[in-house]
Amino acid sequence: MKDNIKKTLKEISDKFGGKVEFEYQLSRCNTMKTGGSVFAVYMPQNFEEMIEAKRFLDSAGMKTGVIGRGSNVLMPDGYLDKVIFILNRGDFREIAFDGTKVFAGGGVWLEELIARSSKQGLSGLEGLVGIPATVGGAVITNAGYKDIISGNLIKINVIDEFYKKVEIDKKDIIFGYHCSSLGKDRIIISAEFQLTRCNEIDAKKKIETCFSEKIKKQPLNEKTLGCIFKNPEAHKFSAGELIELAGMKNKKCGDAIISNKHANFIVNAGSARSSDIVSLIEDVKGRVKKEFAVELEPEIEIW
Repeated sequence: MKDNIKKTLKEISDKFGGKVEFEYQLSRCNTMKTGGSVFAVYMPQNFEEMIEAKRFLDSAGMKTGVIGRGSNVLMPDGYLDKVIFILNRGDFREIAFDGTKVFAGGGVWLEELIARSSKQGLSGLEGLVGIPATVGGAVITNAGYKDIISGNLIKINVIDEFYKKVEIDKKDIIFGYHCSSLGKDRIIISAEFQLTRCNEIDAKKKIETCFSEKIKKQPLNEKTLGCIFKNPEAHKFSAGELIELAGMKNKKCGDAIISNKHANFIVNAGSARSSDIVSLIEDVKGRVKKEFAVELEPEIEIW
């Protein structure tokens, strides 16, 4: 059965010009650089290829998933019997401008979209600088720092359960703090944003200011998954402050360590395993609950 799946996926990728790799190391597709291996990683060239591969895998009973840069997904240490789609090629990386509107494929990296927009003299996305996400992942999680991505969103295109491309207006999506009504399994193939005219120099200055501020507070140059926990609602302290007040800063498990720069980040300081990170997460949750009666909710996905 698996040999037939491999054969058919290779035929589909050859037909469209995409790429498929088998027994793929998960550490290559997430920013924490941990994990074992996965049955296959499929990188489609366009929407049609994505649909053909997804339809085949569903009919074969093979589990699938979609990731962007893997910046908020903790992969398992062992073997993952799944096909992961990564939208990092072809149509999924396209950026196009129409006046003050910008169209971006779901696999476009945020920093690329921000840089290209500023060169066009367009403002509205600069406050997202430093978030290592793709457009699709950022919209699903309503990513934000100084700006939130839903603030300038017009509409998105997704793949529905009938393998069709469907347009969804922003008004039909509920956005919240680091979440949306789209669901983590939704496949966003493109998004459109409304920006505003600005001076290119001013846009670059805002980008530099936001990034400079962020890199002072967060370990952006290390192997992390970003913030591990959501900030608790209606509480005077953030998740990072609660973790620090609980005395958890610099706590280790193997090569996984709670960042000295920002306690809501766990850093892979060498060859950490995902199980090390899970252990630290559970230790933090237990300590914060004991000290402050607060149940921290993970912001990351744990596969």
